[in-house]
Amino acid sequence: MVRNDSIISRRRLLATGSAGAAILALAACGEAHDEGRLGGAEEVAGAARAGGGPSAELDGGPKFVEDPTEMVGPVGIGQNDERKDIYVVTADNKLFEFTNEGVLNYWSDGGDEITDRQHPFNAPSDTTMDRTRVLWVLDAGNAQVQKFSTYLGRPEGHMNIPKIWGDPDLEGATQLRSSGFGFPYIITADERLIRFSADGSNKTVIEPPEAGGLWRGVTAVPVEGEIFGLDWDPDQGKSKLFQINRVGLDYEIEHKADFEDLVEPGHMSVNREEQFYVLDPANDEIHRFEIDGTRSASFGGSGSGDGQFSGATGLQAGVEGVYVADNGNNRIVHFDSDGNFIKSWGGAGTG
Repeated sequence: MVRNDSIISRRRLLATGSAGAAILALAACGEAHDEGRLGGAEEVAGAARAGGGPSAELDGGPKFVEDPTEMVGPVGIGQNDERKDIYVVTADNKLFEFTNEGVLNYWSDGGDEITDRQHPFNAPSDTTMDRTRVLWVLDAGNAQVQKFSTYLGRPEGHMNIPKIWGDPDLEGATQLRSSGFGFPYIITADERLIRFSADGSNKTVIEPPEAGGLWRGVTAVPVEGEIFGLDWDPDQGKSKLFQINRVGLDYEIEHKADFEDLVEPGHMSVNREEQFYVLDPANDEIHRFEIDGTRSASFGGSGSGDGQFSGATGLQAGVEGVYVADNGNNRIVHFDSDGNFIKSWGGAGTG
């Protein structure tokens, strides 16, 4: 359980600053103590890629299944932009791993009983993989996070043994992304943004910089891991993008852009070029914005045809383009970075 809350009361808006400077500030002022852990994890992961193989200590978590099964109601989607595999959580309590081309690797339901090595998923709402191959699942129905250690493959038919922690604020939570330092940022059911420590033992509520605002999206730049939040003011109908920089024990929130004509945004994702993709749930569309707030592309639309959605929810951008969890059509839809349709897959999930 969480033992300490630190509520952000000061709301500072920075007029200047770059992403590079933000990384330096993070490294210098508070999260750098995790660099050793991350570096060690990256070294182990690198050894595995070079042929070192998975650690026997990671065997024995929940079983995974390689045989196809129906993919019902995909909700959240995540990716490690270097590893390329796609992770999807669904309304019927499953986690899928696909290749970036939609070929099924495996699926899991988190296990068939509650033990210290597994916990069945209950309404998972989002998933992500950070730069050290830690796979996170936001298990919203159980009000907990399942964290699958350093991911080195799938040994002996099992996923890794998860580290599981819970908190009341996670019940019904909708979005999860991890910073470059391995700290999860989660949007709650009542649209607050909370930053947790990696083991869930501490949390910080990050208040919107303007009164009446709600956090509608949170995203991390692939590989580097800088965190951005999308604040929506329902009274004014305005959406604003902020970069969230940690400084010591506090945060500075840097206004980056206004996203014009975005009436009520949904999930958000960003690629390495700092192009921001935002779901427009009312119109089943995705809008791409540049870092200055300029809208540079729109695509999608309601339906079941190629490149259309029916209740799109999760969204993931990266070097391979944009992947969308098309909940109503029970499929994943893949676009290039300009919004051109590439392919979709669903049903049995084998592409």
